[in-house]
Amino acid sequence: MQRLAPALLALSVLGCKPAPAPTLAPSASVAQARAELPVPAAPSPSTALSDRELGRLSREVSEPGGEFPSDNLVSNETSYLHPIDALPRGGAYIGVGPEQSFAYLAVIEPELAWIIDIRGDNRTLHLVYKTAFERAPSRLAFVAALLSRKLGDGGLPESATVAEVLGAARSLPKDDPKVLRDAVVERSAALGLDLEGRDLAHLDAIVRGFATKGLEQRYSMKGSARAYPSLGELLEAGDLSGRARGFLSSEEGYRRVRRLQRENRVIPVVGDLAGAGAMPRLAAELSRRRLSVSLLYTSNVEQYLMESPKTWTAWVRNVSALPWATDGKILRVYFDQGRRHPAQVKGHRTVSLLFDAKGFVADGARAKSYWSVVTP
Repeated sequence: MQRLAPALLALSVLGCKPAPAPTLAPSASVAQARAELPVPAAPSPSTALSDRELGRLSREVSEPGGEFPSDNLVSNETSYLHPIDALPRGGAYIGVGPEQSFAYLAVIEPELAWIIDIRGDNRTLHLVYKTAFERAPSRLAFVAALLSRKLGDGGLPESATVAEVLGAARSLPKDDPKVLRDAVVERSAALGLDLEGRDLAHLDAIVRGFATKGLEQRYSMKGSARAYPSLGELLEAGDLSGRARGFLSSEEGYRRVRRLQRENRVIPVVGDLAGAGAMPRLAAELSRRRLSVSLLYTSNVEQYLMESPKTWTAWVRNVSALPWATDGKILRVYFDQGRRHPAQVKGHRTVSLLFDAKGFVADGARAKSYWSVVTP
């Protein structure tokens, strides 16, 4: 098996028996972090990319991908919105996985966002999302496009809740998935990211899956009978107070992410987080643009990188090479496999945690287990 990386970010922890080790310092409390946050500002027009530039960056930063025993079209992290109020603003964002990054982008409004995953299939998935965002001026139109539904002439008021948006989407008649499929092929070609062979086959599977399963689309893994949350449940998820905070919770939040997509500020790449290709090239590109990383969202990928001391050392080196903002953060996820995290919220198998990047850069090489990394 190739080096484990972002594609495994949402896999449940299998047979992991972490040993106790010195812990790393977490970030400040949510209340303190919220008080220190600057007022969000829209991204600078100067960082908008042309189609040609986005395609070039995606190709040149990417490296060969790998295979994993999971269908990662949907996340399985129900806690992903819990730290939403403590996220930094602006700068550059680096994240992994399918749709959960959009909620973070709606709050951070970074200058540029990079979605990196060792699975080439994830880049294809984000091209589907990009096409849906660009074609849809509203939340309901976006869900209709993604799920291959006919929108019709009706609409919803801007004040509609995400539950009302998804409820309306469920009642829409089905459309031909080929409409979205062909639009993605055309848009990808315009970016210089022609889809063919395996990528084209996976595009067909993605579009058919969303069209067939709709908001019931779920994460799945070979050999696992666990019931994972549906796409609809994840889109309706709330913060620590229970209030819906996803990117579809308001038209304003949706428009922020859509603007980033239309201005080509969200760049999907194929890469190994602990590799010697994509991450070093990404660090060099950010330094060249004089952009600092405000948030690195790793989910639980580090748990797998920890399995090899050599891989872990390479990962710490890659993180350290990034141009970090002064208040740069790393957002991690811990999956409960029989050992509850101290910060775990009742009813959630996952816990999402923010840490100061500078602490990891200084102490990460000394970590002995993933438990030591995520435990305050």
